[in-house]
Amino acid sequence: STTIGASARLQAAKFVAVGAGMDFLGIQATDASPTYQRSRAFAQFDWRTSPSYARRGGLYRIDWTDYRDIKSGDAFSFRRVDAEVNQFVPILRENWVIALRAAASTTDAAAGNDVPYYLMPDLGGSHSLRGYPTWRFRDRNRLLFSGEYRWTAGPFVDMALFADAGKVAARFQDLDLRDLKKTYGIGLTLHTPNRTLTRIELARTREGMGLSFSFSPSF
Repeated sequence: STTIGASARLQAAKFVAVGAGMDFLGIQATDASPTYQRSRAFAQFDWRTSPSYARRGGLYRIDWTDYRDIKSGDAFSFRRVDAEVNQFVPILRENWVIALRAAASTTDAAAGNDVPYYLMPDLGGSHSLRGYPTWRFRDRNRLLFSGEYRWTAGPFVDMALFADAGKVAARFQDLDLRDLKKTYGIGLTLHTPNRTLTRIELARTREGMGLSFSFSPSF
């Protein structure tokens, strides 16, 4: 893919930010190679101590994106909305933290238009349904829940027990709580006071065990 464009962000208040952008996205793929004029906008309420390592606070965010196919006569044009809520609840001077996340994504295309599979919402990897490979599940809509119990194992080391549950579906109305894919496991995080350095997690899925490494927080 090749992208060129611009975006702007406004810090409207201490914890409130809004932004928008426009770019051109060219994609080379085996089945379809659209060129998009992509318009984006977001709004968020973020009172975490740091986006890279948080032990208290929360994040409420919604993103809207319009993918306008300017190469194939709108054949691959669609819109996408992503919403996410993160909450961090400290216990006993932050020695223990309950971290919770809920996220949903949906796409909307005109009759006869397709959403390319490589731009569909997905689940799997070190940030969603841990233990499954990256992009293991994908469809036009997705739902995800995550919960973690974190505790301080050392000055710059955290341990965590976690569980993820989610699903993808062709129709938004099928994003219910039935037949969720589930994972659970244990993780170790090396960090500074405000940044995650390394995250290692071992997760159990119905397909077996999975080990993941990352240099950013799970959420």
